[in-house]
Amino acid sequence: MRNPFRTLSRAVGVLLALAAIAVAVAAAPAASANSGQPLRSSLTMNLEIYDAYLSQACGVEVFANVAFTEQRTVFPGQTPTSPARELTTYDGDIQWFVRASGKSYSDTLKSVLTISYPQGIELWSPARVTVVGRHGGTFPIGDAAPGTGVLVYDATVYAEDQGFPYWFVDGGPIQKVGLFDSTTRRICAALK
Repeated sequence: MRNPFRTLSRAVGVLLALAAIAVAVAAAPAASANSGQPLRSSLTMNLEIYDAYLSQACGVEVFANVAFTEQRTVFPGQTPTSPARELTTYDGDIQWFVRASGKSYSDTLKSVLTISYPQGIELWSPARVTVVGRHGGTFPIGDAAPGTGVLVYDATVYAEDQGFPYWFVDGGPIQKVGLFDSTTRRICAALK
């Protein structure tokens, strides 16, 4: 014979087990969010910049229109002072121009920045920025030569927002390998 109480107790047991599984599934992402999971952001933007490096090299005021997509991935440490790293890519186009003459030079912008934070993502902590690719010295770094190659900078963290660090370079590149001089000459020739 069927016992309705036994059937009811089994149904309640199954419902409680399902509720416990649902709670465990919901809690798992929350627990892993604080365990050093990567942070990601994406940004598409158009802007105009003043190119101090090319202005001095070419002997005329040089500006650039930059259209790009930035993809950032930050790999935080287990604590704010644990070593962390970041990988940021820039894909887009850049057009240098001289307002006075109307002359311009266009090219693609494609660079990868690898940033290490040896003392974590803390205010005023040191960072090492390695830029590989095409025109990364012009943007996002600024005040460096255009061209294809590798640039390495010492940097300092000046801000942090929701786990994303912001830094500035401490002077010029400490290492530079690439086609920067020949690219500078080619762009200056086109702009004069």
